[in-house]
Amino acid sequence: MRLALKILSLSVARISEQSRIILTSRMKSFWLICALAVLKNSRSLTRCRIWLIWRTLFIFARKVRTATQRLLACASHLIHHDEPVIYTFADDFSAASPSRFKQMIEASENLDGAVLSCKKITDDAEFDRYGVINGQGVKDGVIKMTNIVEKPGKENAPSDLASVSSYLLPGEIFGYLDKAKEEFDGNGEFTIQPIMQQMIDDGFDFYGVEITNGTYYDTGDKLEYLKTVIDFGLRDPNFGDKLRAHLADRLK
Repeated sequence: MRLALKILSLSVARISEQSRIILTSRMKSFWLICALAVLKNSRSLTRCRIWLIWRTLFIFARKVRTATQRLLACASHLIHHDEPVIYTFADDFSAASPSRFKQMIEASENLDGAVLSCKKITDDAEFDRYGVINGQGVKDGVIKMTNIVEKPGKENAPSDLASVSSYLLPGEIFGYLDKAKEEFDGNGEFTIQPIMQQMIDDGFDFYGVEITNGTYYDTGDKLEYLKTVIDFGLRDPNFGDKLRAHLADRLK
């Protein structure tokens, strides 16, 4: 499966029952039209700001009490169903080299399937925090998925790969989203996990792939958020030295 040049990246973060969406593309005018179409078709969006920076379009939108997949489904009519899409979270990520997206794209092309970015579990407590990949091992750090087991605990965990940060999905996901949206009765949350599972059951190949040569950051956790700020602050060319001196002084 070859990743098309046009990539729609939706990034969602829950903050005080509100969310942020970022749509990005290299095609400014085309995606401006698409963005306005999304906003027009999403009644839950209450405020929106649009910036055009170089060749990237950023849309920051707020919504109230609407599951993130409903917003993803609003983009269904904007993408061909043979065009892959990267769906990425805003509150956790892997800073890696090559980047996690490059690693995911390469894995998707080599494996000819969808890719869920993963981290290898190193702390037993993480088995109770993350969904864990279940399936057949292909090689170290790669599992052909049968399903995700949510927070199984160490004793019941099917592997040591936790699904985090982002998905690279086939464009057919939107057809499944449209169907699920039509059938959704409004009770509970409209979530993407059952939709991905249906695709696996229908024969689509999904792989859990460990992102290597990097550091995973979970800014949804308060302490991990502080660690993330410190790590990036120390690497900053403008503030790193001063921050390092400040920390050294505080730790005396």
